[in-house]
Amino acid sequence: MLTACLAISAMAVISTAPAAATGAADAIAYLKARQGADGGFAEPEASSDVTTTCWALLAGTSAGEKPIGWTNGGVDPLKSLESESGSLSRLGDMEMVALALAEAGGDPRNLAGKNLVALIEAHAKDGKIGGTIAEHCWGMLALTAAKEKLPDNSEGWLVANQRADGGWGESDSVVVADTALAVEALAGTGSAENSVTDSALKFLRSKMGADGGFAGPTGGSNSQLTASVVRAVYAAGEDPSSGRWPAGGNSPVKFLGSMQAADGHYAYSRGVESQPAVTSAMAAVGASGKYFPLAAATSQEPGATGTHDLGATGAGMVPGQASGSTPASSTNGIVGKAAASGTASASGAGGLWLFLIVCAIYVIALGVAALIAAKLYQPKGSALQGPPVPPWG
Repeated sequence: MLTACLAISAMAVISTAPAAATGAADAIAYLKARQGADGGFAEPEASSDVTTTCWALLAGTSAGEKPIGWTNGGVDPLKSLESESGSLSRLGDMEMVALALAEAGGDPRNLAGKNLVALIEAHAKDGKIGGTIAEHCWGMLALTAAKEKLPDNSEGWLVANQRADGGWGESDSVVVADTALAVEALAGTGSAENSVTDSALKFLRSKMGADGGFAGPTGGSNSQLTASVVRAVYAAGEDPSSGRWPAGGNSPVKFLGSMQAADGHYAYSRGVESQPAVTSAMAAVGASGKYFPLAAATSQEPGATGTHDLGATGAGMVPGQASGSTPASSTNGIVGKAAASGTASASGAGGLWLFLIVCAIYVIALGVAALIAAKLYQPKGSALQGPPVPPWG
């Protein structure tokens, strides 16, 4: 029995640990190669930009690294973001930079003299932050990551604007992205009621494709939108690789896992390469089973249910994304094949420990039984020669 226990345990370790680690590590390695001489990060054949740099910081932090210290020629990402401080005027840009800095250990209240936290708060009115659901949710996440008190009734406003079908969104073209983002934002502030998130997750399951992925208004399933849903599911306390998220034998996690290429980057969709750096960064967060704020994702046990104290991941739209970039604006937050591995490995590890404990109890019981038997059947006047040999000896 013990041999079987050990053999099965070893197989479990082999099957769960490497997948997640490889997915996240390879994605991070790909991202590091995208750092430019100005310290920022860029898509292939492009100059560094705020959005890509922020997602690189978030991905690196989620993987347990200190990306704010990554350098190219001695120049780090903070230097690049500081150089862009004067051009940050859109709320979405400020929210993304504030979130990235807060997570990576920077100061969102002083980016080259600009207080991003105060600027985000200035966009709050009657509980709503900004003009869209996506801006509102990103604002909640950025402020929570910065350990700032949320504007009064911000959670209440979001709950009050849930649609009758369980989703969120000003239009059907953004409903999946906004729903995922809203679930994460509510979980991140600890205000996610089961009645609210359950109906939202049910809605998201109804939008899942046969390949396990999620599609925008045009085209097939894509990695960015699927990743945002995966992070929302993690934030809500469910496992997106479990039987509650099946699609013809597929799952969101399996779909994302299938999108990672040999060099570590994640394709946007089947046969389509778009924003590989941003897509890979989003996927890397989920690869570690994380969601924003990362402190919450780290403190929560994978698979735990109920309300979270902190944490959620952005989904909806990529703040700061140029209006001409359809793929990123149609989704957000992300998780990749790594995501698959991230949470799968965590939940698998929990099952593995339970299995080992059962095995240990069984072995101890055998030992006790052997001792009792030896005492009961020992001839009078005789003595045991030395300690009894344990059943596994």
